[in-house]
Amino acid sequence: MMNAVILVAGKEKKLLPYTSQMHQCLFRLADNKTILENMMEKLVALNKIDSIIIVVGHKKELILNELTGIKKRIGFNRVICIENKYFLKTN
Repeated sequence: MMNAVILVAGKEKKLLPYTSQMHQCLFRLADNKTILENMMEKLVALNKIDSIIIVVGHKKELILNELTGIKKRIGFNRVICIENKYFLKTN
């Protein structure tokens, strides 16, 4: 088994104004799933992932709120969130 890391801490400036209110990982795809949910689903489907580590920063509250529902929908609770407090400098 292994861990997966998803980096969603950065502040995307190229997608402004779309990212002024929403983080890009929360954009909805054609199947109405967020990009983050899509990534997590694909990782879980591998059946080789012990846990998913998500690095948050920019718009972290929105991501953490959405993550609660994502974990329920995909049936995977082994998710660890780490905050990058320096995301404005390190992106």
